[in-house]
Amino acid sequence: FPTSQAILFGSNAVGLSLPTSDIDIMLFNLPCVCREEAMEILAHLAVQINTMGWIVSCSTYLNAKVPLVKL
Repeated sequence: FPTSQAILFGSNAVGLSLPTSDIDIMLFNLPCVCREEAMEILAHLAVQINTMGWIVSCSTYLNAKVPLVKL
């Protein structure tokens, strides 16, 4: 997604993370016009992350108020 941006926030951003902490990243300017397209992009992103092999856990919560991928 060449026009998209990712912003790190949460415990990792402020230096308070633990080895077991998740990674909080907000994505902006995704190429979608509706919630369903955003959910499809996040599902695809989760598949790509899971194939990397270095992430311990990657789950999607697409029906949440704000759809997310949790690492």
